[in-house]
Amino acid sequence: MAKKRSPKVNIRIAKEEDIPAILAIQRALLLGNKKGRFIQKRGFLVYPINEEDLKRVTHSNQNVLLVAEGEMGIVGYALAYDLSEWERTKPNWNGNVTTTTPQNNNFGPKTLYFRHIARKPGYKGIGEELEKEVFGIAESKGYNSVLGEILE
Repeated sequence: MAKKRSPKVNIRIAKEEDIPAILAIQRALLLGNKKGRFIQKRGFLVYPINEEDLKRVTHSNQNVLLVAEGEMGIVGYALAYDLSEWERTKPNWNGNVTTTTPQNNNFGPKTLYFRHIARKPGYKGIGEELEKEVFGIAESKGYNSVLGEILE
């Protein structure tokens, strides 16, 4: 049986006018907004990003905010920060971080912190496309590594 593919989307750099659609996806997937059996479903966000922070990201060359746009509008997004910029604005962010590598919390120079990836239901494969694009941008901008956060 063939795997059902999602409708075709265009992945592009987000603009400020995309923020309401990004926030709508976030609201739908934010763990705190899910109830009962829906908490167990895969694909949710833990940390919200507010409108003001998203605006800053859209005006920054160091950070990455991508959207997946289909016939029905914005259907997914990915957000990554330059780690050194993130640490300046959130100095205690890694206080509870445990890594699986010997370097522990010393991530090194030129690291991109991949913080959010989300998609509307029914758009399987869009997350993978967004992820590939984030890695491609990281490479093109000279980042040495990409740090993704996985929560337990």
